Formats: sequence, C-alpha cells, structure tokens
Amino acid sequence: VSVGQIFVGKGANDRTSLKRSWFWGVNSRRYALFLQYVANRQEEIVKNYPEGFARLETVARFYPGIVKTRALWEPFDKLDATPKRVIMPKEVAVSFPEMLRNYAQTLAAYPWTRRMPVFLADVVVRPPEGDKKEAQGAYWRVVDKNGRVLPAVIDGELTRWQMAAASAARRVDLFGEWQGRLLCPLSLWIDGKCVCPNRS
Repeated sequence: VSVGQIFVGKGANDRTSLKRSWFWGVNSRRYALFLQYVANRQEEIVKNYPEGFARLETVARFYPGIVKTRALWEPFDKLDATPKRVIMPKEVAVSFPEMLRNYAQTLAAYPWTRRMPVFLADVVVRPPEGDKKEAQGAYWRVVDKNGRVLPAVIDGELTRWQMAAASAARRVDLFGEWQGRLLCPLSLWIDGKCVCPNRS
C-alpha cells in the first residue's frame, strides 16, 4: 500500500533530484522505501511504479543493512499495478510515546538514522502559535488527543492549510517521516483512506 511520497530536491552536485516513496506491506507488516533519481536533463521521474496512492501485488527485496527499509521490487505486469482502493489499517498507527521509543531503539541499533517512517493515530495539524513564522513551516504542529505536540515541517503553503482543514472537524491519522526533531507529514488518513496527500 502506497502511504507517502515526497520530492526532496537536488542531490549530489545539484545534478539529480530525488523522490522517496513509502509503502506499507500488508502481509509483511513493515515499511519499504523506494528511491527514484532523475538527472537535470530528464523531463520527469521514470515511472517504474504508479504515481499517487495504489495497492500493488508484488514482492519487495530489501537491501542488506541494520535498518532494512530501502527496497527494490520484482518486476510486475502493468495490469497488476493498476491503482486500486487503498486502505491503511488503523492498527498500524502508533502514539507519540511509541514513536519516540521506536526511534530511540532504531538509533541505538544504527546511530546514522536520519528519518523513520511513522503512522500516528488521532492527531490534528495546527498552524504556528501567535505571530511565529518560519520558512518551510517548521513551527507548524501535530497535536495528539492528550495535548502532546510535535513540531512539523510541511512544504507548500496550500498543503499546510489543506492538512489543517482536513483535521479541523475530526482527528485523523497521519503518515510521515520523523527526523529526530521535526515531523514531515506526507499524508492524512480517515477511516483507513487517504484524505490529504502531500503533493510536494
């Protein structure tokens, strides 16, 4: 199940752009990260799997390492890659304390960890308090039902307010990347369905 995608701009020597796409394995019960690179002269990312949210029937092969998240998958027929209705199970979501414990355990195993995928339960997205302003939305907040707060960085003014609006009427689940000090939300989910993808 595709749960989040993000462009991260230029790579080494400003000659390539990178896109990270996260998937959740319904059978394996784990996250898989697929990376795509594009050179400056190429017009678009090579579409070796569907854009947007989709459920695929294929097998992921993980790179060796201590923290195994990056993967490639076996070739699949294009018919098998047709986007279908995507449901993210509620039980995948964790609380803030669970997320921080998981991150601490990951750091203990691999201190060079830069980001961790996380699916948070029952949260709202809120704008900066008072007159605080910060480029890239660094002072936006994700708040859980107990009032605990995580600082969030959300690229794109429209995306920020869409996420705030989507979570205004009721609490939502959120998929994103925890970067140690900041959360980067990539999608919001209600009743297992994505209601607001980050289209960066």
